[in-house]
Amino acid sequence: MNRPSVARPRGGFTYVEMLVVLIIIGLLVAISLQVGRAVSEGGRLRQTEATLRVLDQSLTAYMAENPGQFPGEIVDARGEVYPMIDGRCLNAWNGDQANVAPAWPSLGLYLSVVTKNGKIAPTITGLDSSLIQVVNFPAQQPGFTQPEEQVGSNTRAQQLFTVLDGWGRPFRFVHPKYDGGYGDVFKPVGGTGTGFTSVGRGNLELQLPTAGGGNRNVRFRRSAMPFNPDGGNYTAGDGSGNGAWVGDADEGLCAADRPYFYSAGPDGNPGTRGDNVYSVKPSFPAESGTSGQ
Repeated sequence: MNRPSVARPRGGFTYVEMLVVLIIIGLLVAISLQVGRAVSEGGRLRQTEATLRVLDQSLTAYMAENPGQFPGEIVDARGEVYPMIDGRCLNAWNGDQANVAPAWPSLGLYLSVVTKNGKIAPTITGLDSSLIQVVNFPAQQPGFTQPEEQVGSNTRAQQLFTVLDGWGRPFRFVHPKYDGGYGDVFKPVGGTGTGFTSVGRGNLELQLPTAGGGNRNVRFRRSAMPFNPDGGNYTAGDGSGNGAWVGDADEGLCAADRPYFYSAGPDGNPGTRGDNVYSVKPSFPAESGTSGQ
């Protein structure tokens, strides 16, 4: 008598099947992370663009009440002059140190002017507190002191602050008095992008009045790419690179003599202009070519 065949219960997954499952899970995780990063980056960009609108509106409001050119410097209670320059001060940093040094706090100096206006100040101070950062001159710019303000018959250190973009870095303010490029810049040879050559330019040399009637010689550099990106610790615009050297500024030229604001974007490098986020898109000097793209 023939017995009906009974299927034997199947054992566990084979090695190949387990491998396939693991690969599928890995792909799903990678896709979800990629989507998450894209959503996160989109949120940072939207936050950055929204804050730029607030900053630009503060300038418009100030200029409506104060026709003419926006001041390019602040003069503190002692007579010390602080220019609103987007770049690096070489008095505080030399050599390769400058390539990783904090930028001169251009936006902090701008805000010290507009926030004195009682109508404008709330639009800035009303921003999320996580976007506000204190500007400490002695710590961030060695050799310089905090600007001072008059309070009654006394003076005191002025509290300066700046505003951060969606990637946690200070926005930058460019004034037409100090726009364009200063300091040597590297540009691609023949536009090929396979090699770079240096274009010599002078630094921005200023004589700034100090307390007591003296003067201080100050050197600023405002180069999109002040070093050869083929070597060293360059951080490229696509996020590649083995270090954190970044340009001094974007070298932008203001349109119609109106200041503008910008963020250095996801890579934190103002010299790689391709991912910078602008209140108004500037033009750029011909001599820096595509070095800062």
